[in-house]
Order: sequence, then C-alpha cells, then structure tokens
Amino acid sequence: MTEFKEDVSIVLGGAAGQGIQTVEGILTYALKRSGYHVYANKEYMSRVRGGINTTEIRVSSRRVRAFVKRIDILVPFKQGVLSWVSDRLSKETVVLGERENIEEEFLGGGRTSSRCR
Repeated sequence: MTEFKEDVSIVLGGAAGQGIQTVEGILTYALKRSGYHVYANKEYMSRVRGGINTTEIRVSSRRVRAFVKRIDILVPFKQGVLSWVSDRLSKETVVLGERENIEEEFLGGGRTSSRCR
C-alpha cells in the first residue's frame, strides 16, 4: 500500500471528448469542499478526438501553486497515456483504470508493472 505525504499528484489522461475535464471538475470540487488545497494544470496535445490530453490535480493540506513532475496516481482513459507520461512514472505510481487502457510493455515487468494489475 502506498502512503502519501505532503501532497498528491493525480494525473488523468485520455482523448479529447472522453470526459477528462468533467472528472477533473468533480474531483477538484469534492477535494476543495473537503478542505484540501488544489492546483490543476492541463496539457493539450490534441483539441480533436484521438490525441492524448492530460490534466494534473495536485492536492495538499497546505497551499500549492505549481506543477510537479512526479505522478502519484495515474488514471488512463485510453491506451497510449502511460507511454505519453512515462518519464514521470516511478515504481510508486499507482495506476487506476481498465486493463485495456494499459500498454502491454507496462504490464510485463516495466517500471509500473507492480502497480498495473
């Protein structure tokens, strides 16, 4: 079980039109209402369906005002997201999502294979 300290970086990734902005809005609203400080940062690769877009939600009990490179929790909405953010993943990254959205190389002994089950 991963234990988070200080702050948590949650990244949602998928194609335009898959609801990433909607999930971000709901999650940030709930976290703010729960008393946490939230910083959100969006990355747009594609404004049309098919490309990968990501949004980072950084959550903390203290004020946060910047992006961090690490990803603590990754939620891939489509295949290709893990490859797109691979330089930000570590063995501590928790990947939450459907198995079909995780590329094969990340299931078979890669950096995040212990978390991708």
